[in-house]
Amino acid sequence: MGKVFVMSGKLFRYLGSLILVIIVAVIASGTAQPITAPGVITSPGVYELTADARGITDMYGIRIEASDVVLDGQGHFIGGDQRDRSIGIYVNKFGGSITNVTIKNLKLEDWNNGVSYQYVKGKEGDTNEISNLDILDCPTGIHIEYSDVVSITDNLIRDCSKAINIEQTSSKVTVDKNILKNNGIGVIIMKTSDVTMHDNTINTCDVYGVQVIDSSGFTITRNGISDNKYAALQVENTVNSVITDNIFSLNTNGIRLYGNSFFTMADNIFEGHVSDNVAPLGAEYGSGIRVAQTSSSVAIVDTDSIFGRGLWNEADIGLPPNLTTFEAESLVQFTGEGTQMLSPLLFGTADYSNMATNFHGSPVLLDP
Repeated sequence: MGKVFVMSGKLFRYLGSLILVIIVAVIASGTAQPITAPGVITSPGVYELTADARGITDMYGIRIEASDVVLDGQGHFIGGDQRDRSIGIYVNKFGGSITNVTIKNLKLEDWNNGVSYQYVKGKEGDTNEISNLDILDCPTGIHIEYSDVVSITDNLIRDCSKAINIEQTSSKVTVDKNILKNNGIGVIIMKTSDVTMHDNTINTCDVYGVQVIDSSGFTITRNGISDNKYAALQVENTVNSVITDNIFSLNTNGIRLYGNSFFTMADNIFEGHVSDNVAPLGAEYGSGIRVAQTSSSVAIVDTDSIFGRGLWNEADIGLPPNLTTFEAESLVQFTGEGTQMLSPLLFGTADYSNMATNFHGSPVLLDP
């Protein structure tokens, strides 16, 4: 008769725990599962796109409906057919919220939205990241809505009506190290809080480089925003903004302000702005900051920014060295410490009877 081995309760529990640890370790190691488009992800895990997919007629290229997902495109391409409301990568759990979703290394073209995050409710410490995407020819490249703690980094977005659209109570969204060019608007931020932009390059937009509307706690630093038709940065009814260490160049206006806008800024360079030929005061070479007539109240606190003659000279680009520092059509209060105003200040005529200006602080270098 063969021997029978009886496992003690303690040993049984130990082996069970060991098996569980091994299973968890395998999951944590990120062993990738293959996926093709169109497709749906409903379980946590790491997924790798295994092939290009072009001319997809489905509403979504890949739909993600679970938390704790990494989608690695492996450099592959997902193309739609430009149909209305179509989305290349759609992150949304219908009827609930998700978090810890990363999308990376992917090319997207011909979708109504290249990527859309909706109700991605991250908390501090979560990772919701959109990175290393190449998005081309979509009405909206990346759309963030009702979402928190999202990072948009190292993407190239071209030929879209809106490269990045962040809206509808989204908060703590970071936009960094992206290249946005030849879009209608580079970044539009509306009804948000605590959105941060840094180290982006935004140029040759048909309207604005960045537009901020009805928001609070907006921070923009170390960006190069150039050659955008109407303004590098348009701010409307937005408070508690911080604008530091940016270069605004060759735009019609560096910063254009509407409504009640209150912000602090430092170490920015405003240079070489060009006229749109419709400036009401005839600012032939554009304005560093333009305060629109519809503004109710604008307050600006500055440290060490430079207006005019900051980067180029007349011989380099065929433009006079000066631009208009301010073109103000309504109430503005400017407080400057170490501000260099190397270009003319233009404050109203008889056409601007509601004009009032206040300057405080020193030293402020005025050299029109």
